[in-house]
Amino acid sequence: MKYIFKFIYITFTIITFILLLTGSIVGIITLNNYDASITLKQGYNQFKIYDNNNNIIGTDSIYYEYESINNISEHIINAFVAIEDKNFYNHVGISPKRIIKSIYNNLVNDTIHGASTITQQYVKNAHLSSEQTLKRKLNEMAISIILERKYTKDQIMEAYLNTILFGSNIYGIKMASMYYFNKEVKDIDINEAAYLAGLVKAPNRYDAYKNLVLADERKNLVLSEMKKANYITNSDYQYYSNQSIDKHLSKGFTNKSSMYLNSYIDYLYSNIDNHDAIKEIYTYLDLDIQKELYNITIDSYDLFNDDKLNCAIVVLDNKTYGVKALIGNRNHNRGVLNYATDIKLQPGSTIKPILDYAPAFEFLSITPATIIIDEEYTYSNGTPIKNYDNKYKGSITIREALSDSRNIPALKLFQLVGSEKAYSFAEKIGIKSEAKNEADSIGGSTYGYALIDLANAYISFANLGYYKKVSPIKNINYL
Repeated sequence: MKYIFKFIYITFTIITFILLLTGSIVGIITLNNYDASITLKQGYNQFKIYDNNNNIIGTDSIYYEYESINNISEHIINAFVAIEDKNFYNHVGISPKRIIKSIYNNLVNDTIHGASTITQQYVKNAHLSSEQTLKRKLNEMAISIILERKYTKDQIMEAYLNTILFGSNIYGIKMASMYYFNKEVKDIDINEAAYLAGLVKAPNRYDAYKNLVLADERKNLVLSEMKKANYITNSDYQYYSNQSIDKHLSKGFTNKSSMYLNSYIDYLYSNIDNHDAIKEIYTYLDLDIQKELYNITIDSYDLFNDDKLNCAIVVLDNKTYGVKALIGNRNHNRGVLNYATDIKLQPGSTIKPILDYAPAFEFLSITPATIIIDEEYTYSNGTPIKNYDNKYKGSITIREALSDSRNIPALKLFQLVGSEKAYSFAEKIGIKSEAKNEADSIGGSTYGYALIDLANAYISFANLGYYKKVSPIKNINYL
């Protein structure tokens, strides 16, 4: 009897909801004059980016290029239809079957299942916000129905594929193909298409550069759905599902004229939580310095005797705490490892003022003129320590010890201050050590530090000990 009442309740709820939904959508279509059009080359919020002199340097579409459906591989279209909207070519913009199934699952299993078609997803991306409200959902459905009346399925699919976010601020299928595979869209194969179609559900989670195992699992799910839809054969499925997408990855970039900005722009985006409401971003970027750093890294001045040598450079403003220029890699493609911000390396002697000398001035009664003995010495565990020149200078001033980067005086000061106070001081200026040992005092860190954090810490020396985290952003104007 209990199950009969539950069945009646669920059936009644579904019927009532469908009637309300239908009435609401009809009302919206009838009473509202929507300009429901396909926005071909701007399906998302574009914001402008300015340099330190308020000159526009681009928009967030700096890595965006539009692609006609005539040039899009059929594998891509098939993959998206298979995983996102199997009934795409038959529905009228919304799928009543999916809506009913979604309502049923929400009532029975107390879970949330989406019912959006590809048309609805496009409408949300191009016309509406992402807020989770009934009004927004009803508007989405209504506009989807209007679009389906005005445009062909190919036009809607084209617009959809050109407005999807594929992670790393990569919008549109053309830029995604270049970013992940260094390929034109027409050349994308079955495995690559399955990866791209699977990626859009959660770009950060399924990004193969970050989570290869999850990316392959998601890619194989898409392949499975493609097989069920008869887009690929069973032998295709067996072949590609056993082939990691890692074998295909090859980052590329098409906008050569702005490559010198890539490291800075990537860093800028990493400092933004939500792009949706942004209108303008004013940065501290000095274009002249940025271009000069780029010229250095492409070896315009013959500074590198080996192409395998890499480098990163950060230029900060001591007064504003702004990032004036930044280069993170000699490879200037988008999204490559940024050695200025993302990679931690041993700091060498640059750590000595932070972990040894400044704490000594802070906690001990010493000055630059204080005498310290540079002599044969060991770590606390008895391991010998040497200077870079394998020599000892005897009695020298703290000033000379620091200027000549002597290891032994640095370790002595670290020990005199005590590791707890030394590390505490360093943390107050942004230098946090994951593993602590005496070798840190001369730059032998176990995990290392990011270049930008070291440069940021040095600003405190120029500002009488005041520390503030640096940023590329001067100001953001919102919509």
